[in-house]
Amino acid sequence: MKVCKTCGCEVDIINIAMCVKCGDTLCEACALANKFKCKECNGEKPKFELDFIRRSHIDTYKACPYAFYLEVIKGMEVPMNIYAHVGIELHELYDKHQKGEIDKQEVSSGTTETILSCRGKWDDELVNKLDIKAQKATEHYLSICDDLPGKLVITEETLFINIKEGLPKVRITMDMIREDEEGNLHILDWKTGKVMTGQNLATNLQVPLYIKAVQDNYGKPVKSFTLIYLSEGKERKYVHVGEDRYECTVKKRVYKISIGDTIKEIQSLFGKIIGGLFNIPDRPNYFHCKQCHFGDNGTCARSDKQRWVNANQNNNIESGWGM
Repeated sequence: MKVCKTCGCEVDIINIAMCVKCGDTLCEACALANKFKCKECNGEKPKFELDFIRRSHIDTYKACPYAFYLEVIKGMEVPMNIYAHVGIELHELYDKHQKGEIDKQEVSSGTTETILSCRGKWDDELVNKLDIKAQKATEHYLSICDDLPGKLVITEETLFINIKEGLPKVRITMDMIREDEEGNLHILDWKTGKVMTGQNLATNLQVPLYIKAVQDNYGKPVKSFTLIYLSEGKERKYVHVGEDRYECTVKKRVYKISIGDTIKEIQSLFGKIIGGLFNIPDRPNYFHCKQCHFGDNGTCARSDKQRWVNANQNNNIESGWGM
């Protein structure tokens, strides 16, 4: 494997390119962005310098770099939807209970108050659906909270991950770390949404990044990472199987992740971000596009149309598309 001189990501032979001046290795993205010159030969500094990037914003960039640009680079606010609001409020209740600040009855009453705070702000039918899910989530939490394995280390902790010198750090916030009798750490994460399924279990970035963050900051091995889907009463558990590898078994299917492979992916993504690559994907995530706030408020014309508009704005062409 060779390393891209511009962004630092590892480049396989399929995507390799070279600087036309010095001949050093470039990845395909950096080569196309800088006319096949490395950052030194091109005489350009990174277009964007960020101290850190939130883990959730990495997911945004993967789904649509243009949405990332509007939210993170330009600072356009994305209003909180009801799912995020309820999830955050429930997480806060469970965290306070774990710390001994409130009792079980207050967790239950707090869940009801959370739903009441939604009425009048969001559609009644949607609030009623979230009411059922929230009550189920809290009931399940209260049924298992006293029997969690090991001793509590910490809850709701924010950590930073060094990806590579010259690249932004990743910021993550985890729900809970527990420790077993042998000193191994176990990460638990409360989920109030839908259960993750299929290949998402192998490609989701949260699990490997959280594991690396804990290992780097605590200097102890992480034995497992468990996603606890409270309203569904299900779990997805990743177990350490050797070196930097973890596996999650669902029925008879095994989903594998590698911390090292994830870091390489993040290095590549961050190289594109600091290089100013914020294009709408050729194959956009249409679910993300349909739900996107910037499409709803007219900031973005959505996928194919907006890609055409962006390209022609650079050439000072007035499209008149849709008029």
